[in-house]
This record gives sequence, C-alpha cells and structure tokens, in this order.
Amino acid sequence: TVRDCYQRLLMPATQSAVLQVLKDRADEDAIEVFAKNLRELLMAAPAGPRVTIGIDPGFRTGCKVAVVDGTGQYLAHTTIYPTPPQSDIESAGQTLLALIRKHEVELIAIGNGTASRETDAFVGDLIREQTLSITKVMVSESGASIYSASALAGREFPELDITVRGAISIARRLQDPLAELVKTDPKSIGVGQYQHDVNQTQLRKCLDRVVESCVNHVGVDLNMASVPLLSHVAGIGPRLAEKIVEFRNRNGRFTNRKQLTKVPKLGNKAFEQAAGFLRIRGGDLPLDNSAVHPESYVVVSRMAKKLGADSKSLVGNASLSQKLKAEDFVDERFGLPTIADIICELGKPGRDPRSEF
Repeated sequence: TVRDCYQRLLMPATQSAVLQVLKDRADEDAIEVFAKNLRELLMAAPAGPRVTIGIDPGFRTGCKVAVVDGTGQYLAHTTIYPTPPQSDIESAGQTLLALIRKHEVELIAIGNGTASRETDAFVGDLIREQTLSITKVMVSESGASIYSASALAGREFPELDITVRGAISIARRLQDPLAELVKTDPKSIGVGQYQHDVNQTQLRKCLDRVVESCVNHVGVDLNMASVPLLSHVAGIGPRLAEKIVEFRNRNGRFTNRKQLTKVPKLGNKAFEQAAGFLRIRGGDLPLDNSAVHPESYVVVSRMAKKLGADSKSLVGNASLSQKLKAEDFVDERFGLPTIADIICELGKPGRDPRSEF
C-alpha cells in the first residue's frame, strides 16, 4: 500500500510541484531578459527631426522607398529594383538620387531584413559616387509588418499599400524609436526568447510597465505625439489620448500645460498625474518644456527670487542653478529629493535622457 501510494500518488505530485516551481522561475528570468532588451531598444538615442528615407529591402518585389519629413509626416514613396533578379542599379540610383535632392534628405534608414546587405551596399556606393552628405543606418524592422497591417496603420495611411507603410515605419524608427515602437505589440518586436512559452499575462504586464516607464522617463512632446504614444503617459489612457489629439487638431498647438484642463474628460487628477511627463517646445513658459511639474513652479519662483533673477533666466542656466542649495527650499510640501530634481532639471531643461542611456 505504501509503495503504491508513493509511486502512483506522492511521486507524480511532487514531480509536478517541483517542475511548476522551476517553470515559474524560468518564466520570471525569461521575462526579465525580455523586459531589459525591450527597454534598451526603446531607449535607443533618436536621430531627431530630420528628413529621412526609409527603405524596406526585397529581392523579387524590389525595395519599397518612403520619404518622411522631420516630424515623421509622409511625403512620397516609390519602388526601386537594385537587387537580384532585376539588379537595375542605374535606374534605382537615379530614382533615389532624385528623391534625395527634391526633399533634401539627411538620413537613410535601411531595414535589416531580406536583401538588407545588398541594399546597404547599393546605398553606400551611391553616397560615395555622388559625394552626398547623408548618413545611412541599418534599422531593425522587427514588428514593422505587424504595424503595417494593423488597424492603426490603416487609419493613419488608408490610401497606402502595406509595404509602403512598413518603409514609413522604418524611417520613423530612426527618427524616434520610442515614438514609433509603442505602436507595435512589444511581443512582436522580437527582443526575447521563447516569449510564447512563458506566462502570457505576466509577460504582458511586465512589458506594458516597461513601455510606460520609458515613455514617462523620456517625456512626450504634446504638440507632436500620436494617440498610441500619449496612451502610455501616466494618467492618460487611449480615450483621453484621442480627446487630446482631437482638441489639438481643432484648436491648434498647445502653448502651455494649463490648456490641458480644457480637454473634455481630462480632470484635475489626470492633469496632476500627466502634466510632468508632457513637454511643450516654444510655448509661453520655458518650464513647460521640462520635467518640472506645474505644481512646483512656485518653488522655481522662490529660487529665482533668492538669486535676484526671474524664472525665465534661471531655466537652462546651469551656472546659475548650481548656486542653489536644495536645503534652503525644503518645506512641508516639497522634500529634499524633489528640490534636488528640480535644480538638476533647471540646468538642462527638455534634455532627452536617451542620449545618456
């Protein structure tokens, strides 16, 4: 009876329990690696607002070429055939050169998929032969096809073919990896191993936290951000993000953070959570282009008064802000860590932390 109990009941149950513990531990480690890789990809330094050509390489169907302006807006597209079997290098070079000169292109992003090496060699030869002052960069195209076929891409470019949307996404990934990659399901970006074997609920929660953390760490340009990007800002979900974009399209660009309170359905609590992560370049207040929260502007005014200057002259003046001592401004509302962060931000307002990552 004891032998039967051990072999038929106790031993299988013990094995199952031990294997489940090991499986859970392996899942946690795999998800941690996935999250780390995703964070490094999202936090890659952006090339910035420069006119860019995106090339989605291919052999038989040719290379899809798309041009976007400095803000990522689509300008033009075409197809060239510099790769086998056609190998029409001369015609492809003329077409690409015409686009470069017409739109004053500064960057060329080449997808790293099929035919990428051949396409990269073709573009490199063209740049050397024509002595062009253009930088070419190989860009990961993982997940670009998922985005191209998504409902979001369909709404964004309803008149364009799926392959052209992919080339646009490749160009935008070079301009700002974070802003473009948030449009794609993190699991489709291909930065983890065996992601389909781990606990899917746990994976989804972890990756969503990573995306939100990266977006909030970098900050979001309120006048340029898309709905998917705004959706990841703390306090703002998909519906509020749509309301913000609709308000922006209807009333023009935001000139200060306070205008957010006029957006329908955006209450004081959402404003309190989100305001510090939203940036306004060239607005009414220089502090609106920094990580300083509006509720802390009063502290900056006190700092400026102590130095005998105004708030505007203090923002971006590292030599002036270094004269401040955080201990002098601590009170019951603002603690030492908060004051120290404000002083640090005043020296480099609106800086992109991805350049330091």
